[in-house]
Amino acid sequence: MSSLKVIPIVILSLLSGARVACAQLKILDREQLRVSVSPAKSADSSSIAFRYERLDGIRIREDGGVQQYSFPFVNIANSPLTITAVTGNCSCIKAFPASTCVQPGEASEIRVLYDPLGHSGQFRRRLLVYTASGDKPAAVLEMNVVVEASDPLSADYPVCFGSLRLRRASIGFCRGVPSVESIRVVNAGHAPLSVSCESAFLPDCISVSPSVLRLEAGEEAKLTVSYKPSGSEEYSDRKYQLRLRGTGVSPRNAVIELKINIPK
Repeated sequence: MSSLKVIPIVILSLLSGARVACAQLKILDREQLRVSVSPAKSADSSSIAFRYERLDGIRIREDGGVQQYSFPFVNIANSPLTITAVTGNCSCIKAFPASTCVQPGEASEIRVLYDPLGHSGQFRRRLLVYTASGDKPAAVLEMNVVVEASDPLSADYPVCFGSLRLRRASIGFCRGVPSVESIRVVNAGHAPLSVSCESAFLPDCISVSPSVLRLEAGEEAKLTVSYKPSGSEEYSDRKYQLRLRGTGVSPRNAVIELKINIPK
């Protein structure tokens, strides 16, 4: 009699209020493992025809926000098809049917919202589509996804002007109130940067320091903008552009907006 090959899966759980961690060993034979990977389908599996059951080549960034996908299908049976649930194998996936009751010959889709934040790497995500016919899935859908890790600077420096990253790209002043504001910047590139501030079109009441930022790769600095009110200012809200040259993008696309607002 041949020996049964088993694959051990260890599940470690911490019991609430206990001082000792208890390890529980669960043994799955090959048939149980096959069922867990490729579950048996319900009778409705012959009633639902998907245009495709797998999405390949998905590549997204971890900080790219929630992405939307769909799996179109048609009810090819002679009776209505009722979809009761769609479950995923990761908390990053939320899936739902466009319509829970699909009439014979009617087309619909399974809609998927994929949130990559906190889940970088290469994954095979699965969706199980359940219908009213029983506790077995009517369809098993797959998504092969590569999530590129987010830039560690993106949280602290969300504004990107080429290799120059900024914490913000706008400053507001209150008319008649002297003020000094600063913007933290960092050279996110691999080469030194020399960024000049084009202040020729700014009014005399606004000054920028330093006029030239020289940053080594990875170096942080501070750009300071000062507002000193003058009696010649117009009594209206005003907006000005501080353009930066030398960031790696056109100065027209590397703009810090300066606002002088009337107090309310």
